[in-house]
Amino acid sequence: MNIKGQVLNIQELLGFIVVELKGLQEFIEIKKINNQFYRRIFLKGYFSILESFLFLTREMVKLKIQFDNNTNEFTWSDFAALNGQKVNVNERGEVTISSNFQRFKPSLIFTLTIFAKAFNTELPDYKDSTFKKLDALYTRRNEVTHPKSYIQFMISDQEVKDIFSMHSWFGQTHSSITQKFTEWIAVINESGRLDN
Repeated sequence: MNIKGQVLNIQELLGFIVVELKGLQEFIEIKKINNQFYRRIFLKGYFSILESFLFLTREMVKLKIQFDNNTNEFTWSDFAALNGQKVNVNERGEVTISSNFQRFKPSLIFTLTIFAKAFNTELPDYKDSTFKKLDALYTRRNEVTHPKSYIQFMISDQEVKDIFSMHSWFGQTHSSITQKFTEWIAVINESGRLDN
């Protein structure tokens, strides 16, 4: 796929994420959010959207590095992580590449950090209480998805409030990343370089 096709794909996926976020809004109705079933759907759905956004953000970084031909600032391990790959050497001395599933929190930190590096933006505050809630909620998401007891299946009122805090943090982060990417696309589009 050419650069322009990659940009269009990223823009379509961004639009899809916005639609998904709007779809989750109906779960915030008091009647639904007080129902444990809807709380579980909301929590799992939210992290599905977050993980999609992390993938999309890494795609933005790869596109910018490729387009700007700016490979000197990034290490080969950055590229392997951006592509979700692990490189090994087998018994015959051959290089093998395999998929490398990254855990959520390290993936989130890596993605936001490498985006900041590629687009010259501020890093999020990883010591922020909302970021810590995000990490705790991801653990809860796993417990809710694979419960070992009845209590793990239940989502507390405080956890719902934490989800709303996380939603606000993610909304700001999403908006900032999308804006920076859109500004970059506008600059290269105006220069006519996007069509080359």
